[in-house]
Amino acid sequence: MKKKAVMTAGIFAFALVVLVGCGGTSGTTNQTTVSHTPAPIFSSPVSLNGVNFFGVQNGWATSSNGGVFVTASGGREWKHVSPKLTPNNMATFYDFLNQNTAWLLDESKDGTITVCKTFDRGRYWTQMGTLHLAYPGGGVQVDFVDALHGLIENTLPGMMSLPAVLYSTNNGGSTWKQINSTDDSGNHSNKMPFGGEILFHTALDGWLYGSPRGFDMGGLYHTNNGGLQWHHIDIPVSKKDHHAVMLFPSTIVEFNPQVLIVPVFFQRNGVQVDQKLYSSTNDGLTWTVHNLPADSSANISFLNGAQGWVISMNGALYQTDNSGHTWKLLQPNLNLNATYPFQFATAVDGWVVVNGKLYYTRDSGEWWEKIYG
Repeated sequence: MKKKAVMTAGIFAFALVVLVGCGGTSGTTNQTTVSHTPAPIFSSPVSLNGVNFFGVQNGWATSSNGGVFVTASGGREWKHVSPKLTPNNMATFYDFLNQNTAWLLDESKDGTITVCKTFDRGRYWTQMGTLHLAYPGGGVQVDFVDALHGLIENTLPGMMSLPAVLYSTNNGGSTWKQINSTDDSGNHSNKMPFGGEILFHTALDGWLYGSPRGFDMGGLYHTNNGGLQWHHIDIPVSKKDHHAVMLFPSTIVEFNPQVLIVPVFFQRNGVQVDQKLYSSTNDGLTWTVHNLPADSSANISFLNGAQGWVISMNGALYQTDNSGHTWKLLQPNLNLNATYPFQFATAVDGWVVVNGKLYYTRDSGEWWEKIYG
């Protein structure tokens, strides 16, 4: 299974920004072992931004206070494993591949990204290499599909429909190569859409949401050669709704084999008027369409191609076990909000971050227990 590791709801939620640094020596291909900042296990509150669990016990988290944390207790205790701080850094981005492997991307004020990697849950970090961004201070999204292959998308500061550059690595982040960029000249048949989010299932197979000319509502694009070429994927909507389609790519999920799930929201005059859940098993050639609950938000978590949850704009929690054909309204003991990041690791085990505190459910979302914060 490969899915977007969403820590916060919204369009550009994949790359988490935390004010910590990487440390070590700089250089394009130099690899230096960097120890983490000594810190105790935190059972007392540390305000969390979001969590990413791999199984019921092991997970990663970032904190609004800065730093990255690991747990082996299902989220009841967290250990600070950030590498030693580097002065004058601008921002730090993370990508978590599994319970042991993660990357830290530290951006300096001149737009240089220093890439650090850990194989052992943050006990040691290795500085892999550096990359100078085309748009310093802009958006940064990082997506590794395995220990060697990863991509970075860099956009101008802002939201959607922006110029972007795509970089790739095949050696774990030691070296990076620019492989594509946006093009507003009109000759953009194989170019990236403007802006967007990337989601790769393998080193070759990936998806991107963006706008090819920078002024429409956007669309879905697919690559089967690692991002060198991009092809528009049609999503069938009625003519009356075509002008009002809004995709939320941070909720796009892809499962093996090629089950793609795409929430689509319909807006008129800035007001959401309808919502659908599209799924495809053949890379978007054909689609199955189901309803989303009324007033659904983009805060959606799917465990597999069938089981999923959504928090509505008014805080209601819904669950499906048949790919969205039907939805069950749950009655949780916790007041939820569409902005709260949440994740399910099994059909019954899930977590939600509420104002920096972590809650856990073992019954699919009916009852939530505060376990941290």
